Amino acid sequence: MSYQQEETGEETGKERACQPALEVPDKKQSKRIRELAGRGKTKVPGRAGLSGINFAAIDLETTGFYPSRGDEIIFVGAVLIQGGKIQSKQSFHRLVNPCRNIPETIVRLTGISQSQVSEANSIYEVLPDFLSFVGENVLIGHTVQFDLGFLNCKLKPCRTKIYNKSLDIADLARAILPSLPDYSLDGLLAHFGIEKEGRHTALGDALLTAKIFLTLLDLGFEKNIACWGDLDHCLKIRRWFRRKPYGLF
Repeated sequence: MSYQQEETGEETGKERACQPALEVPDKKQSKRIRELAGRGKTKVPGRAGLSGINFAAIDLETTGFYPSRGDEIIFVGAVLIQGGKIQSKQSFHRLVNPCRNIPETIVRLTGISQSQVSEANSIYEVLPDFLSFVGENVLIGHTVQFDLGFLNCKLKPCRTKIYNKSLDIADLARAILPSLPDYSLDGLLAHFGIEKEGRHTALGDALLTAKIFLTLLDLGFEKNIACWGDLDHCLKIRRWFRRKPYGLF
């Protein structure tokens, strides 16, 4: 689910204090989750070529905007990018029981109903598998801080967080294509002529995010963005000037 909270100036879930989770992890779950989350601490060498870096495009479906107000994750989707190619056969997609009612607006948007999640695993049963899947890969997403905010809120009771490097494709698009009128996920899909197959499903949005990301990398290569250090520097400058009306190139 791709939200434009940063565009409107609203707080993201990551910026708010987390409320106690409805579903509490046991000690065994917490220990396992901490171990798996710790794998994300691996550093990415600045000179590493982008085609040699493994990425994981992620997306969540949630009951709303704010984990601090009791909103919960209802679906987790992710797909790997290895060797500069989407590994569509290596995907992660799991329903999550939110232990609360799903608003009708979310049901209409995502197609995920209460009956579908009623028998699903809790988030603390899903997190170990998700963390194992993404491993030490760099996480990418559209307004990825939204997804990380929800994940970190659920990881807080386990005394850990997402340590992986992360990258927001909306920021990358602003840096490489500063004159686009629309940096929403739909806007980027339209600009690049990518069909919206699976839109508003976590796995579908993760796959669409991966396609946009690889397209942006190709454009970035033309602007001499060839290694992780180049990409990281590009995004740091973009964040510095994020409220400016112009781009980097």
